[in-house]
Formats: sequence, C-alpha cells, structure tokens
Amino acid sequence: SDVYKRQMWWLLLGLESMVIVSVVWRLLTFYAAKDTSKTILWMTGFGWSCCFFIVVLLPSDIAAYIHNNGDDSNSTFVIKNDSVLINMWRIIYWVTFFGCWIILPVTQSYHEAGEFTPGGRFRAAMVENVVIYSVAAVLGIAFVAYIATVHHLSGEALTSFLMALANAWGLTLLVICLGYGLVEIPKHLARQTNELTNLRFLQFKAINVYENVKEAQLDMKEVAKELHLTNGLLEDPELQPWMTVILEKCPPGYLEAAAETDRYRNRSRDDNLDLSYKGLVKLHTRVRSCSAAVRRCHSG
Repeated sequence: SDVYKRQMWWLLLGLESMVIVSVVWRLLTFYAAKDTSKTILWMTGFGWSCCFFIVVLLPSDIAAYIHNNGDDSNSTFVIKNDSVLINMWRIIYWVTFFGCWIILPVTQSYHEAGEFTPGGRFRAAMVENVVIYSVAAVLGIAFVAYIATVHHLSGEALTSFLMALANAWGLTLLVICLGYGLVEIPKHLARQTNELTNLRFLQFKAINVYENVKEAQLDMKEVAKELHLTNGLLEDPELQPWMTVILEKCPPGYLEAAAETDRYRNRSRDDNLDLSYKGLVKLHTRVRSCSAAVRRCHSG
C-alpha cells in the first residue's frame, strides 16, 4: 500500500542517515589527532554529514522527477507531494550555507585565537570574520558596480549575471575537487599494487615530510626563545597567570633548549619584546600555531 511504501522510504532514509553518521565518525576517529577538541570533532562531523546527506537525498529526488514526468506519472510513488523533498533540500541548503559561511569559520577562528578567555576568543573570532567579509563585500560590490556600469546592465540582467557567476564558482570548485579525486584515487590504488613504484613515491614524499618537520621545529625553537625571554622579563603579576597558560602549551624540550641558548645570549641587546596583554595574546597565538604544526608533522 501507499502507507507501507512511505514508511519503508522513511525507514530507508533513516538507515542511510545512520550509515552516514557511522562513516563520518569512523573517518573522524581515524584521521583526527588524539588531543583534538570535541567541539572541533562535532563541528567537522556536522559539516561532513550535511554534505554526505545530499548523496542520500539526490536519488529520491531524481526518482520523483522521473516518475512525475514519465509515462507512468499516474501510478503511485512513495512521495506524492514534492514539497517534502523541496523542504528537505531547503533545510540542507540553508544549514550548509550558514555552516559554511558563518558557523564553521567563526568556530575555526575561535579555536585559533590567542585570547585566554572564551569571551575574548569569541570577540576575536567575530572581528576577524567581520573584517574578512567586509573586505570581500566591498570588493564584490565594486566589481558588480563596474560590470553593471560598463555593460549597462538592467536589474534583471544583473540578477542573471550574478546567478551565472555563482553557478560558475560552484562548477569551478566541482571540477577542481571532483577532477582531482577522479584522477588521484585511481593513481593511488594503482600505485599500491606495485611495491617498487610505491616505494619510490614514499621516498620522494619522505623528503617533503622531512623538510616540513625541520621547518616546523625551527619555527617552534624561535617561538620558544621568545617565550623564554618574555617569561624572564615579565614582572606584572596580573599577567603571570596568562604566561603560565602559554608555558603549558609549549611542547616539552623546547623551553629547556631555549634556556640553554639564552646562557650565551648578549644581555646588552634590546629584544624589543611586547610585555603587554596584547603581546601575550600574539605570543600565545604563535605558540599554539607552532606547537600544532609540530604535532601534525610528528603524527603524519
């Protein structure tokens, strides 16, 4: 019956959604570092799940379109009302839209901010994203105004141009990402079947990995030196708790090496260190960034 078919369709949709969640969780636990924040894991899983759910929803949409426009359009289909699929597409679209352009960028900036309090991180994340989007909006408006003025576009023509521009941007990303996957994945699978080819590829890749590790370690050493000097010169007791937080973020061994190097440093040289709260925020940002790069190189 029609009720049975609809129930089975919803059951299948639920099972497919559970499969998506399971696959996403497996990918997150496989690729994510052990010390990754749970917030980052949840936000990443949320974004991946929204994208994968499109793969589940698309076949039902195609089947409904073929049925409604085919020779057997008078027969009964699981979804008789197109508004069900339309509402689903709207939910996926707007959730993905706000997640891509607002939620995920703000969350990323929040976790990369060097502020020491949640409120300070949130303000820094909002300011960073507002600045980026403001610059993008000014450039975009200037570009559209230039095109409209030079080519004397009317309101309807300008709307069509913006839609075409948005479609071109989406198609460009699709060609780049999908094209890379269609080429790289078969190459990777073919390379795995040949031990000699795979060995040569890994030897070539090892050189880049070694260079990245050395560069990350060098940057961490420079930041550790600055951190050691700042810790030795900082006298404000109100800033000492924040300095303790920064010291805890430095990987082990680097501060000791910086202290050993400081024994031979020219004490008469002015280091021009910023010992204010803003200076500590900037230093905290650098320490977190460099330490994350070191961990990423060693875990990769």
